[in-house]
Amino acid sequence: MTSTNGDSRRILVIGGGISGVSAAVEASEAGYDVVLVERNPYLGGRVAQMNKYFPKLCPPLCGLEHSFKVLRRPSKVRVLTQAEVKDVRGSAGAFEVDVEVKPRFVNDRCTACGKCVDACPVERPNSFNYGMDATKAIYLPYQGAIPFRFAIDMDHCDGESCGKCAEVCEYDAIDLKEQPRTETISQRGRDVKLVRIAPAEFDEAQWTVKQWNVFDGLKVNGAGAGYFEYRVPWPAGLKANSIDTASFRAELSAKQLFGKDKKGATKQEGDFMRGKGTHDPSLNPNAYPMTDEQTYPSAVRLRIGGQSLGLFELPDDPADHRGILSWHSQKRNNKLNEAGSYGYLVTGEIPQSVLRQGQRSGTLVIRLEVNKALAGGLAIYGEQFGRYALDPTLAFVLK
Repeated sequence: MTSTNGDSRRILVIGGGISGVSAAVEASEAGYDVVLVERNPYLGGRVAQMNKYFPKLCPPLCGLEHSFKVLRRPSKVRVLTQAEVKDVRGSAGAFEVDVEVKPRFVNDRCTACGKCVDACPVERPNSFNYGMDATKAIYLPYQGAIPFRFAIDMDHCDGESCGKCAEVCEYDAIDLKEQPRTETISQRGRDVKLVRIAPAEFDEAQWTVKQWNVFDGLKVNGAGAGYFEYRVPWPAGLKANSIDTASFRAELSAKQLFGKDKKGATKQEGDFMRGKGTHDPSLNPNAYPMTDEQTYPSAVRLRIGGQSLGLFELPDDPADHRGILSWHSQKRNNKLNEAGSYGYLVTGEIPQSVLRQGQRSGTLVIRLEVNKALAGGLAIYGEQFGRYALDPTLAFVLK
């Protein structure tokens, strides 16, 4: 069977180990449709096979749990297991990839009840456990596996001449006649014009509490209520009537004013045993206090050309391992500056009327504003800070 799908925003990730799974989830959360190809009947790779892994020495699902949680619910990731890439054609933006999908012999009606295992008379070495024990010819790779359903090893199964597993299956989930298939995954080439905006290149900013930049503008912060405004020149030679769709995308978060960032901030000191002194964890110059238990939300309204493109919730001002770029941008001076902080991807679709107005005036005015009703501040991340390697960007998809 051959199925052909075309999409200009599709990413193919080859390999379903911890790196491939993480890449697929990150890309899907950035708005892309993802096809994840893995040759084993399960995701997780070598990490899933370990008892514990470095550096935390915790069980594998500790590191895989977040990504697996995303994949278990409806998402933009399509998973092909027991699949291998056979051919790649085309060029950047217009690839075609042939993927051979080997039969699993168990479909998605499987509930993993285990009755088929009890009926199966044949054992096989357990390759997941490096051959140190055995499973039946029909087996569940491991508890917590994705996809969470059984597979049949036809190198050991007697097939239709036995068929005992199919006889006891109440859900018609076993098909011993299933054949290999080839899927062609394609991506239509579309011309896209991008205009990237450095976060610190705003033309105007007003904030009720404070405005400041991190590392010369890799990230810009505004506390309280206020706005950042960018006046972007209309791209030379671009005609509004040649644009199919246009959007603005940026990584944004709420912004809490920590004690260390307040004017006149001093270190924690005092006679704490006598109830004196100041106890404020955010006074620590290296700290970015977590807000998991009590979030610090905000909301940003995106306006382009004076027209509102929507009010976007910013659930928190977070910092953890997902802010990988913020960690990598730290200076090697034994001090941390908003390390691990990151935001959420916000995308606004730009209407044609705004594009025509921008072409006539020669400028697109972009304003990101936070209202006094929820004055949770705003942080704007650049390509070298936060979670996504992305500057605030205007994208014009051409006809």
